[in-house]
Amino acid sequence: MTSPSDTAKLNQIYSTLEKDFLQQQPEVPLWYNGIWFQGNTQYWQNFPSSTGSNQNIPAMWFGYMGAMTGVPALAQLTPAPPKAS
Repeated sequence: MTSPSDTAKLNQIYSTLEKDFLQQQPEVPLWYNGIWFQGNTQYWQNFPSSTGSNQNIPAMWFGYMGAMTGVPALAQLTPAPPKAS
């Protein structure tokens, strides 16, 4: 058993598993219409969420222009309060 704190050993195990998986995989996975984003709340808050009232889509793909685009998502951002030192 490998300790969770032994990151060097874990990275070696993960690399071996990934290589083995990719060599044996019979097809290439495709992700159609996958939409996701990462936000950092250090300076801004009120990012879109899958829950709550702010469920705007943070993307401007063709066909998504209108009420459900990145513009309303960005317009609803507010400055985050300063973090205490």
